[in-house]
Amino acid sequence: MKTQSINFYRGESTSITLTIEGQYDNHDLVFVVKANNNQESPRVIEKKLSRGEITILSYDAETNLTTIKISMSISDTADLKIKKYVFDIDSINLSNTEEVQTCIYGNFNLTADVQTPSDGYETPETAKRFITISADDGNVGDIVQIQLNSNNEKVFKLISLMELKSQLNNI
Repeated sequence: MKTQSINFYRGESTSITLTIEGQYDNHDLVFVVKANNNQESPRVIEKKLSRGEITILSYDAETNLTTIKISMSISDTADLKIKKYVFDIDSINLSNTEEVQTCIYGNFNLTADVQTPSDGYETPETAKRFITISADDGNVGDIVQIQLNSNNEKVFKLISLMELKSQLNNI
């Protein structure tokens, strides 16, 4: 059985292509992603060959390897948290459904994408740049103040409560 990691961007509709050992004629393949490998953990993604969500692309008899494609849609991951999940693919013998074998397993690393189909807008030419302020940028007790810079543009500045008090006393 092969171990592999899958890196996937949240909200993408990109297919996942994997190579697994064995031939899978007369088998159903089931791809499952869960938060962890506990039996009680719910399936967050499930794809099946029998539902047309997995396609067998090729089988190489010389190497005994099968290449499959798992079709993913935007909704499969759009609402999932960015984190490391686990996945596996089971093979179920359609002649004897009691015969189940795990073909491959590993980590399913879900990553945030910068641009997504669900962010909804193209940036207008007149748009202003957004600045992210991290808690690491300031000190405990700092506050964010909007000020004008030398070009008369509004900017954010982190100031201490003492600086704010001094500004208020000068009003």
